[in-house]
Amino acid sequence: DSEVFYELAGVLWKKRECKEASAIYRIALCLSERSEKYAGAYFRACRWVKLTEEGLSMLRRRFERFGDSSGSPAITLAGALRALDQDDEVSELLEDALKRSPSDGELISYAANFFAGIRKVEKAQALVEQAKGKISEVERWRVLARIAELDSDPAESLRYWRKINELEPLAMDAHRAMVGFLHETTGSD
Repeated sequence: DSEVFYELAGVLWKKRECKEASAIYRIALCLSERSEKYAGAYFRACRWVKLTEEGLSMLRRRFERFGDSSGSPAITLAGALRALDQDDEVSELLEDALKRSPSDGELISYAANFFAGIRKVEKAQALVEQAKGKISEVERWRVLARIAELDSDPAESLRYWRKINELEPLAMDAHRAMVGFLHETTGSD
C-alpha cells in the first residue's frame, strides 16, 4: 500500500536518512501516481537531496499523462516551479493546463491567484469570470479580494472580505485581511 511507503519515508526522513527516504517517496508515488500528496513529498525530498531535476521530471511526466483529466498535476508542478522561482515557466504551464482542463475550478482559481500575484490583473479577472459556476462564490470572492489588494484597491478588497465574512463568520483569512486593512487605514484594530 502506498500510504505505508509514504509513512516509512517519513520515518526515514526524521532519522535524517534523506536519500533513502526520497527513494521510498518515489515508490509511494509510483504506487499511487495520481496522489498530489505523494508527488509533492517526492519533489521536496528530491530537492533536499539535490536531485531537483529528477523530481521536476517526474512531475512533468505526471502532468503530461494526467493533465487532460485533472488540473491537480499542473498545480503540483506549478508549485514546484514557483519554489524554484521559475514564474515564466509557470505561466506557460498554466496556459497549457487551462486549455487541457478548462472546466477545472481548482485549476482556474489557482491560475487566477498566480496571475494576480505577477500583476497580470486582466488575465486574473478573466479567469475569475471563467470560474463562475466551477468554484464556490466565496472562493471567487477570495480571489477577487486578492486581485483588488494587489491592484492597490484596498476598499474593493475589504468589500469582498466583508462579503466572505458574512457567509463564513469563522473564515480567519477574512478576519486577518479586514483587521489588516482597518489597521492600515485607521491605525487601530
